[in-house]
Amino acid sequence: MASVKSRKKGILGFLLKKISLSDIYQWIDKFIYWKLFQKRIVIWAIILFFSLHFLINLVPLTIDWDIDSPSYYIAAKGIRERINIYCEREFQNLADSIFGKSLIILPYIYTPILAQMIVFLSTIDYNQYFLIFLITNTVLTFACLYLIYYLLELKKEKAKITVLFLFALLFNNIPLFLTINYGQLNILVFFFILTSLAFDKKNKQFISSAFLVLAVLMKMYPALFMIYYAFKKRFKYIFYSIIYLIIIFSISSLFFGINYWTEFFKMSIQSFLYGVKPVFFFDFNTYINNNSLNAFLTQLFIKFNISRDLVTPIFFILLLLLLVIFWKKIRLFLKIENQNFSISILLLLCLILSTISWQHHYMIMLFPLAYFFKLIINRRKYLYFVPFASIFYFIQFYPRFSGFPFNQMKFLFTIFFLFLLFCFYISEKKKTAF
Repeated sequence: MASVKSRKKGILGFLLKKISLSDIYQWIDKFIYWKLFQKRIVIWAIILFFSLHFLINLVPLTIDWDIDSPSYYIAAKGIRERINIYCEREFQNLADSIFGKSLIILPYIYTPILAQMIVFLSTIDYNQYFLIFLITNTVLTFACLYLIYYLLELKKEKAKITVLFLFALLFNNIPLFLTINYGQLNILVFFFILTSLAFDKKNKQFISSAFLVLAVLMKMYPALFMIYYAFKKRFKYIFYSIIYLIIIFSISSLFFGINYWTEFFKMSIQSFLYGVKPVFFFDFNTYINNNSLNAFLTQLFIKFNISRDLVTPIFFILLLLLLVIFWKKIRLFLKIENQNFSISILLLLCLILSTISWQHHYMIMLFPLAYFFKLIINRRKYLYFVPFASIFYFIQFYPRFSGFPFNQMKFLFTIFFLFLLFCFYISEKKKTAF
């Protein structure tokens, strides 16, 4: 009887015991550094689980229809047949001759470089090209994970849960899945950026600049890294980049002619400077799937019946205002000699400032999410897991279709992430590398 009473008293005492924050932190520590997570067989089993789950989800895509990759195929084929791939009529006629008029093939709006690089793939049947593109994107995904693993130096981490989280980013990752499903170019661009940064980490600027130039020639957003290097006064890097630009342009013009570049610049100038847009240039800023500052302002103005002509001036006024308000923080950022922190901030800014940031473009958040998770673990700032969990959900899992402003949750939480990451940094007394 006495033992029963003492047991009840013990349970009641445990329940009434005041749980302190340090107690919670100790429990989290025990979980993070749990011996089970330190065993190689367990680590590899979890990695294998996330990897297989990811690959199994890609199996249905082998019989699906890509949205973007057919346009790359037609552009490459167009170069072989010497047509103007930037002429809507010529491009569409070639697409119709291959796929028929029942299928809509999106136009090719990139520089000629990608089409010229894959021109040899246009000699094979589209079904074979399609599988090659799918497999390439899949392989590049794992290559990107390895490069993130290298850049974040996760091999040195005592808490192996950071490595497991990196592979957990494959789990039902909507932006990543959409990127592969659409046959998008963004994984290749992200791979080039990470490869460039990996070589830069080794202080091999000459090779690093080559990969960054390739990334810029395929998509414009990596140019923000060039601007950053210019502000950092890394003039040797900029010089190497200019050399590569000249070399690539010269080789391209020598083998394929300069006309493709002429037509590309003509199309770009007409579209973005003079507003003379071809039929295929839809009103992307109004698309609910566009999660950028420009799209947010456009959709906001439409919601409140404000003239859309004000979007562009307001966009630049807002940027100027933010530069003035946060100038001291920007100067501090430029002084920071921490590659991983800078990469994360720049990738977040790329998504925010791009004219078009489709939901699948948010797959580049793989790096900032993995980096911030590592910081929370290393600095033992576990309270940050609360806002981090909300960011993680809206970036990785949040559905892509809903009305304004709910369709802009990825954009809004990216801004929140930018400020949170920066606040995390300046809250640290020491300005040493994370």
